[in-house]
Amino acid sequence: MKVRVFSIEAINSSLKMGLFIFTLNSFWGSSNIFACPNSVNVVLTLGGIICLLFSIFKRRHNYRTIFAYSLLILLGASAYYITRLSLVLVLILSCLAIRHVDFDSICSFLFHYNILFFIIHCFFLIATLPFKFTDYIVYSVDRTRFNFGFLHANLFSIYILNITLMWLWLNRRHISNRIVVMVALILLSTSVLSKTRTLIVVTVIIILLLCLVRIINRNNLFLSICSGYGAVLFYGLFFFLWQGFVKSNSLVIYVDDLLSARIRQGAYVMTQYGFSFLGQSITRSGIQWDSLYRLTDFTFDDIYSYFSFNIGLIWFILLAVCIRSIAKGKNNWVNVYIIIWLILGITDVHVLSCYVCFIALFLSRAFRAKDNHDSMFSA
Repeated sequence: MKVRVFSIEAINSSLKMGLFIFTLNSFWGSSNIFACPNSVNVVLTLGGIICLLFSIFKRRHNYRTIFAYSLLILLGASAYYITRLSLVLVLILSCLAIRHVDFDSICSFLFHYNILFFIIHCFFLIATLPFKFTDYIVYSVDRTRFNFGFLHANLFSIYILNITLMWLWLNRRHISNRIVVMVALILLSTSVLSKTRTLIVVTVIIILLLCLVRIINRNNLFLSICSGYGAVLFYGLFFFLWQGFVKSNSLVIYVDDLLSARIRQGAYVMTQYGFSFLGQSITRSGIQWDSLYRLTDFTFDDIYSYFSFNIGLIWFILLAVCIRSIAKGKNNWVNVYIIIWLILGITDVHVLSCYVCFIALFLSRAFRAKDNHDSMFSA
C-alpha cells in the first residue's frame, strides 16, 4: 500500500486509543524538552493498558485462547512486579491486541502518529533552542553530542530509523533504486548529526538487505534460516564475548571497543548479578571503578544482556521461539525485517519497545495459521 506521509488517522476504537496513548507516552517519556511527570506517565500507562485489555477481550475467543492470553498477561504483570519494568507487559498486550487486525493498517496508524509527534517535538526543540541549548549538549569521554531534545542522542537516531523502516515496510512493493539511495542518505545523515557510530554499520546492512530482498526468489530458505535462528546465534556470540572479557581476552576487548563498551557492561552485570530466569531488579549505584571494567556507571545497551540479567531469560526463550514460528512462513520481507531487528538489538535496548521500533509487533503473528489475506505475508 502506498502511504501519504502527512495524514492523520481517526482514533475510533479502543485499540487505536491504546496505540495512540503508548505512542504519545513513548515520545513524551523520551523528551528532554518537557519532562513527563511520573504521575502522568503512570496515568497514561494505565489508560493504555485498559484500552488494550478491552480491545483484546471484547473479541470472541474460545476458552483455550482466553486461558493462553490470560496466562501471558499474568506472566507479563509478574515481570513488571519483579523488574519494575513495564516493557514486557506492554509488548504482550500490544501484540495480543493487534493479533487479528490487518498488520499494515496498524503500521500505517503508528507511522502517521510517529510523524505527528516527531514534528511536534521538533517544533518545541526549535522554540526552546535559544533558552536551553546547553541542556541539549551531551559530553562524553571521546565526543560531544547534540541530543536533539531527547534524553539521549541515540533516541533521535532510533526514532528516525523507526519512521524510515515503517515507511519502507508500507511501500515495500514499490521500492526503487532511488528510494534505496534516499534511505541510505537519510540514515547516514542521521548518524552524522547524532554521532551514532553504530548506525553507520546498521545502515550498510539495511541497504545490503534491501538490495538482496529485491533480487532473490520469494520464500527464500536462506533468509528464513538466518531469521529463525538469528536470535540464538547472536545470544551465543554475546555469551562467549562476556566470558572472554572476564578473562581479559585481548580480541574480545578490541571488539568491546568497537561496540562502545557493550560487552564490558554486559560482563560487569554478569559478574555482579548473574543470569536471571524470571528477571530481577538492577540498581546502578555503588559501582566501584577497577582496571578491568573501568566503569563508574553502566546501562544496558544490547537486548541480549538485557534479557539475561534484567528482564529474564524466560522472555528471551519465548522471543526466540516466536521468531522461529514467524520465520517458517518464509516471507522474504518479514525475515529481512526480523534480521534487521536482531542486529539493532546489538546496539540498543529500545528496539524491544514496539512504540520505538515497530518490528517488535511482528511477534503478534507467531503461531498463527498462514493467512494469505494478512497484509504482512502478502508480499
